[in-house]
Amino acid sequence: MQSLLDAYRNRTIRSGMSRETRVVLSLLLLGMGSSNPLPSAVNATVTEVTSALRIQGRTAYVSVAPSSSSPASLDEQALCLLLLLRSRSASVAQTLPRLAAYLAAGGGGRGGRGYYYMPSWSSQALAAVALAEYDRTRGSSQPALDLTADANGLAVLKASFRTGAVRPVTNSTAWEDLPAPAKGQTGELNFQVSGRGEVSVAASLHFVPAAPLPSPVYRGLYVEATLQMVDPATGRPAGQPLASVPLSSLVVLTVQISTPDDLSAVTLSVMMPGGLEPLDPALNPDVSSGCLLDFVDSYTWGRFFQRWWWPVCPAQETRPAVVTFNYAALRSGTSTVSITAVAASAGTFVFPPIRASVDEQPELMGSTATSSITVCADCAKPTYAKPAPPPKACPAACSGNGSCDPGTGTCACDEGYKGADCSAAVA
Repeated sequence: MQSLLDAYRNRTIRSGMSRETRVVLSLLLLGMGSSNPLPSAVNATVTEVTSALRIQGRTAYVSVAPSSSSPASLDEQALCLLLLLRSRSASVAQTLPRLAAYLAAGGGGRGGRGYYYMPSWSSQALAAVALAEYDRTRGSSQPALDLTADANGLAVLKASFRTGAVRPVTNSTAWEDLPAPAKGQTGELNFQVSGRGEVSVAASLHFVPAAPLPSPVYRGLYVEATLQMVDPATGRPAGQPLASVPLSSLVVLTVQISTPDDLSAVTLSVMMPGGLEPLDPALNPDVSSGCLLDFVDSYTWGRFFQRWWWPVCPAQETRPAVVTFNYAALRSGTSTVSITAVAASAGTFVFPPIRASVDEQPELMGSTATSSITVCADCAKPTYAKPAPPPKACPAACSGNGSCDPGTGTCACDEGYKGADCSAAVA
């Protein structure tokens, strides 16, 4: 033990250790209580772990390095959770439930570190130890908790959590079944909790907007789309983005999804405007999905390893009104797919928002703005749309606690958070 402490005192030796080793030694030092001879070294390791935390929807993970989007191993995630719990760091109090949720999902699901990644039994056991300690600190080791949610007086969710019966509970309520709020008041969704323990609640609203969305939505995923003519010589998209197109023309819709994080299963839903009929690649041999991935990461992988470890292209389902792409896992960077369609009906049609979301965390999503396309029966040439202004980045990507408006570069903070980057909790 003394030789370890002597080595840990030496900054040169300490910096040469892996972060996981420094975390383990910090846990040993914290176990010494008031006799800890190196509190400054422990604080430095806590700061190092905190700087590597990345918020991802309702979860958070420790990346392999502060500049990387790849999560550390499940073992290191568990050790980091133990360190943050035992150090009682106030700066990450809001993030601890998200890190615990990431561990509880097995390290972010199969997409957390690769499509074929399966944590070992020892890794899962260490994660269970960390989660058990987290539960003890939250009074959830033996939960006895009742939850009720109501919307304008109508109970929309009731659940009881007891030791040995803590499985997730879900419910859906149709909008027309919700009672209208009292005159002069706004509708409310209220949660009441009684008993002992901690519970996490996620609520989502599925609706068709009454007016076109004027700007794209960014919440961890950025979605862009461009409609272009097909070059007859190459069969590939060419030219500027379209505003109108002659009837019977072939066009290509190119969609890009960009994400700063490695993600598990993602669904991309493309609702087609009424005048365009998508061509199914499975039925048209000359039509390609045009799937491309541009990996962005601090590590360089061989092309074969990329294709074997991470699924390169999503599964595609083509129907007349909607084309769906299902990614088993999505690497950080940009994924590009394309849809070939024929201008089948004349008229001016609304181009609905194109939406992508993470299957296990639907609030981690993005969508394009609403646009329009004209299919003209009496024109010989297409006309082109004005180029859209480049998106503006929001401060710290709204810290995972709000939605970013790429048109203005400002954050709309979730309830309970404030500040330009939504990083400050409301007291």
